[in-house]
Amino acid sequence: MATSSINTNHSWSYDVFMSFGRDNIIKRFVDHLFSDFKRKGILAFKEDEHLQRGEERSQQVYRAIEQSRFLVVIFSESFASSPSCLRELLKILECKEKEQDKYQICPIFYNVKPEKVHIGSKLEILENTDVAQWKEALTRTANLPGWDLEDLANGYESKFIDMISKHIFNELNVGCLHMGEKLVGIHSRIEQMNLLQYAGSSTEVHMIGICGVQGEWKSELKRLERNPTDDIQVLISRFSLSMKRRLA
Repeated sequence: MATSSINTNHSWSYDVFMSFGRDNIIKRFVDHLFSDFKRKGILAFKEDEHLQRGEERSQQVYRAIEQSRFLVVIFSESFASSPSCLRELLKILECKEKEQDKYQICPIFYNVKPEKVHIGSKLEILENTDVAQWKEALTRTANLPGWDLEDLANGYESKFIDMISKHIFNELNVGCLHMGEKLVGIHSRIEQMNLLQYAGSSTEVHMIGICGVQGEWKSELKRLERNPTDDIQVLISRFSLSMKRRLA
């Protein structure tokens, strides 16, 4: 998917909002995508984590759309048959029209081709003004550049998910400090920590505290301790991203 120009002077509550159907197949795919986002330090709105009790769901979802930089629409066989998904799509397009440079809409085509994205047959027979708006919204969004599971990854979901998350990760890190892949002294400091000396040496319980700004780079540091040969560029990018969020 081509890189789009977005004004990074805006501040967002979330990096990503995902709109998707609720069938079991697509939910499994979305769960894997959420997990990969989290692993890369990408903050995605997730209903079971971010919805507040006592407030109407739809209003919270619409607010999350407004506060998310990347608006990911996952087209599947169930998407166009869901009125709630179609209402979310209208809200996504509304946000994009109001502030063109603030949002990036990212269509994903999961086992459905762009030209096959049509409103569900059960909704087609309804006689209300929403149906016409939904049809137009589906057509407009399906014609945007996006990711197609079959075309880009030959049906391999893990490869497809990695492509999507890497694109968003790289876009989020535009303007972050690039430190290179061979940082002098970083591995020696990891060796000095030598946290593994406490593992399995006794029956005692040891507590190690790693202080720093809010974000997930501290977890990445622990991962590097377990496997110091891993590429440390991910650590630097995620640390820089967490600092940008803190200073926003």
